[in-house]
Amino acid sequence: MRNPNRHASWIIILILSLWSLSLAQTPPEIRELEQGKPIERELAGGEVHAYSIKLTVGQFLSVIVDQRGIDVTVALYEPDGEIITGVDSPSGAQGAETVSLGAEVSGLYLLKVRPFETEIPAGRYTVKIEELRLAKPEDGDRIAAEKASAQAALRLNQGTIESRQNAIEKYKAALLLWRAAGDRRREATTLYRMSEVYYSLEEFQKALDSYQKSLLIWEEVADRAIVANTLNGIGRVYEILGEKQHALDFFNRALLLRRELGNVRGEANTLFSIGNAYNLVDEKQKALDSFNQALLLYRTLGNRQGEAYTLHAIGEAYKSMGEYQAALNYYNQALLLWRALNRRVMEANTLHYIGEAYWLVGEHSQALDHYTQSLVIRRRASDLRGEAYVLTSIGTFYSSQGEHQRAVDCFNQALPLHQAVGNRQGEAYTLHYAGEAYTLMREHKQALDVYNRALLLRRAVGERRGEAYDLHNIGTTYHSLGEEQKALDYLTQALSVRRAIRDHSGEAATLHAIARLERDGGNLVKARTHIEAALDITETLRYGIASQELRISYRATVQKYYEFHIELLMRLYQQDPAAGHDAAALQASERARARSLLEALGEARADIRQGVDPAVLSSERTLQQRLNATAERQTRLLTDKHTEEQVATVKKEIAALTREFQDLRAQIRQRSPRYAALTQPVPLSVQEIQTKVLDADTLLLEYALGEERSYLWAVTRTSISSHELPKRADIEAAVRRAVTLLSDGKQWATSDRIQAEYAEVAGRLSQILLAPVAAQLKGKRLLIVGDGALQYLPFGALPSPKSKVQGAKSGNGRQITGYGQPLIVEHEIVSLPSASTLAVLRRETATRARPTKNIAVLADPVFERDDERVNAAATVNRTVTKAGASSTDTNSELSNSRYLLERALGHGLKTASAEDGASREILRIQRLPFTRREADAILAIAPAGAGMKALDFHASRETATSAELAQYRIIHFATHGLLNSEHPELSGIVLSLVNEAGQPVDGFLRLHEIYNLKLNADMVVLSACQTGLGKEIRGEGLVGLTRGFMYAGSPRVVASLWKVDDTATAELMTRFYRGMLKDNLPPAAALRAAKVEMWKQKRWHAPFYWAAFELQGEWK
Repeated sequence: MRNPNRHASWIIILILSLWSLSLAQTPPEIRELEQGKPIERELAGGEVHAYSIKLTVGQFLSVIVDQRGIDVTVALYEPDGEIITGVDSPSGAQGAETVSLGAEVSGLYLLKVRPFETEIPAGRYTVKIEELRLAKPEDGDRIAAEKASAQAALRLNQGTIESRQNAIEKYKAALLLWRAAGDRRREATTLYRMSEVYYSLEEFQKALDSYQKSLLIWEEVADRAIVANTLNGIGRVYEILGEKQHALDFFNRALLLRRELGNVRGEANTLFSIGNAYNLVDEKQKALDSFNQALLLYRTLGNRQGEAYTLHAIGEAYKSMGEYQAALNYYNQALLLWRALNRRVMEANTLHYIGEAYWLVGEHSQALDHYTQSLVIRRRASDLRGEAYVLTSIGTFYSSQGEHQRAVDCFNQALPLHQAVGNRQGEAYTLHYAGEAYTLMREHKQALDVYNRALLLRRAVGERRGEAYDLHNIGTTYHSLGEEQKALDYLTQALSVRRAIRDHSGEAATLHAIARLERDGGNLVKARTHIEAALDITETLRYGIASQELRISYRATVQKYYEFHIELLMRLYQQDPAAGHDAAALQASERARARSLLEALGEARADIRQGVDPAVLSSERTLQQRLNATAERQTRLLTDKHTEEQVATVKKEIAALTREFQDLRAQIRQRSPRYAALTQPVPLSVQEIQTKVLDADTLLLEYALGEERSYLWAVTRTSISSHELPKRADIEAAVRRAVTLLSDGKQWATSDRIQAEYAEVAGRLSQILLAPVAAQLKGKRLLIVGDGALQYLPFGALPSPKSKVQGAKSGNGRQITGYGQPLIVEHEIVSLPSASTLAVLRRETATRARPTKNIAVLADPVFERDDERVNAAATVNRTVTKAGASSTDTNSELSNSRYLLERALGHGLKTASAEDGASREILRIQRLPFTRREADAILAIAPAGAGMKALDFHASRETATSAELAQYRIIHFATHGLLNSEHPELSGIVLSLVNEAGQPVDGFLRLHEIYNLKLNADMVVLSACQTGLGKEIRGEGLVGLTRGFMYAGSPRVVASLWKVDDTATAELMTRFYRGMLKDNLPPAAALRAAKVEMWKQKRWHAPFYWAAFELQGEWK
């Protein structure tokens, strides 16, 4: 289904079946067609025009239908109603359709004209009798050629392999007769039809030969429209043969011709084909660009079928980059169109692909449901080919669930279906997945058998991409069997094929497989060469993607290569500790993390919008406004009466607008002269980390979690040491337990048991994560670069690995053992996504002028129209005041909608009753009254007149986005955080949602808007719940608010890892600011001092109250 360009063999089948069906329908009005009297008419989709022609035995008839903007099919019927032939030349919507016959009986013959597709705009045509005379001897070849062509078409209508092979023989006979008759156009048409039938038989080389012969004739007769169609057909064959550059060359020649001819439909079709070709060679951005151009043209034409095909193809492109939610969005748009068009088979196809996307995101029940829907439709439609593919996917589903025998049963059902329709590619496809199932069952010899059968089929049809897959899998299977030389032979063959067809991601995968083979064989140096070649390829592919979001998604799909590289270098270090491999492994770790953040920081001050078409920038602003409005509507919907259907609808709207917004930002990058001039940032070497990041008092602790083992590097200005740690799963299980305990405020307030539980798991983590470097910790500031779940862990709350201090006493006086002195007591602790990030932050902020004002605080916004301040606003005018002016967290069962909103707003909600008593829960955003006290306390510490306090209605989005905020060194937000893990760009902070009159206003400051702020702040403090979190993406870390404020210009951000008690937050912040503004401590030191003071007090001793807030970025 990849290509909306028609395969002629199926066109002829469709023509004949449509004309056969039309005989049983209400007959159209019949007009008489006479010689010398051409008829011009307009024809719309779904209409049929009929003409009668009176013939006597022995007469020769030739009719021409001249298409003028509509692609038609023409059929002739005997006087008794039997169809003689149906034709549709490769000319498309322009040019002539010619049909001729020699009358064998006298009577009224019928000619019918109808659009090739029902879903196309109306167009005009002219029909005329070109010749009507007694047959001459020289007409014999022509009449016989028509009969042979008609017989070929009838054979194709039978739909079997044998009938298609018979059709080829009839076309060969017709070809000789057309040559004898001297009709070059019909000779070329026959060659074109043969190409399509060869294509359907998977005899691709013969298809290519016929296309090329056809092309020579069309160029000779100077029919440029059909030349373009033939070029496109040749491109399709080269694409399937794996010769992607040849394919692109022919597609681009076709595109140029179609544009010169003004053939917009053909242009759209070719752009679609170009998109497919780019997608297969992993040039994803070019693929998306071509698809989007095609989509626009199809929509302009009102061609809903082409639109549906293209939406589906865009979904495929996003799926291949790991953007599964975007893929689902486009698949679902295509699905709606197929249903509107009543194209049941295509509906089934898209349901199948939706199932695959759900499977990839782990929604297995959804996947099976969509597969089953697809299977039912395909069986009802007798679509054996499609049924076989769905059964294969169902088999892979069962295999992923560990039901391998059930999977094999599905594969065995699919194989005879592929064979019945002669689909050798499909048969190889199913055998491939059967091989994977046998591999999972550890039946490696059976796997080899089916892989080799698949390989023979791929080679028979010339499908080189699939051939490479099978060679690769045969190689990895021999590796599992311990036959290293055979494994290397097959992997080398796979590598050769993938390089020949420019399958870059496949090439990287095979290089990775060879590297694993060499490593297991003890050839670590060779393994390093291969994995670094694989990484070079992935880096090149990644840089070819303009969208930062898609770069992040793609990067996550190849993270295993980076992890293998690190593990390999550490093995080399163990072999030769003096060779510097541990330093190389650390640099590899830096290369493996937060790359998109580095690039974003690099472009932050480049003003990449300068020089971009103003219309594009206007579209960005409009789209951003629509996205904000829809996201706000979603939140308001969830805080009021609603149905699940309403929630689902707005969720789909957000997904579509988000993807459109990201695509537009990618266009801005592509068109920006300043972005083009940017150089890609290179992660720091160890020496650069030591000289550009660290000082004598700072110790870098960088962690890398792996599937088999993890690693820790400890780096000072003069040394580096490395340590092996347990595997990822073990560490992350302990971290998840620790964070769960740390963030359970209710238990810390009411139970002694949680202290003992936390002491046990925290002590274990301290021994794992800190004990290996205990001797290096003394007197050092700790710079922590975490990985995976470690990014959620406040290291300051772990006990010092050498601590012998007893913990606090419980309420009944019992000593809680093993608690230990928290690490924060003796160490400043700073978090970073990567060490390289700090170097970029310093470089980008080194030369800018410092703001002249001290601190701006936004606190205690108004969220509800029934807030007491709304009523008071009529008599009391609260304004933004200068510094010096005075001024419960519950745990309950969540409904589905409550869960959604609490995830979005960080659990800062309370329940209200519906006005009509409905059972649907209505949720409210809870006021944070202590943030007012927090603001007063902070500004009381600041020098008089050096700050701004925005409370109530002035704690607004308007204030947050005003240019005035750039004048302040510190910006403090004391309000709710909004966390959207599905669409992190919609995460943000919640400011006033109503004005003084109680009317709703947009009070959400979202991440994609934070990126556009122009701040000069030294620090942003997010005194809100979970503002330090975000969407975790392998290889990138947490994508959330912290990144946004760093991009906006702040080199340091203080944010929280969980929802903290409102009163405790105010206490911590007051102490933090006192340390900075009164005691002149740097931010990291001030935060440490505030935490230690809290820890020493009985009321705030538990880490729940003080450990959540972390400083990320610059500590100086």
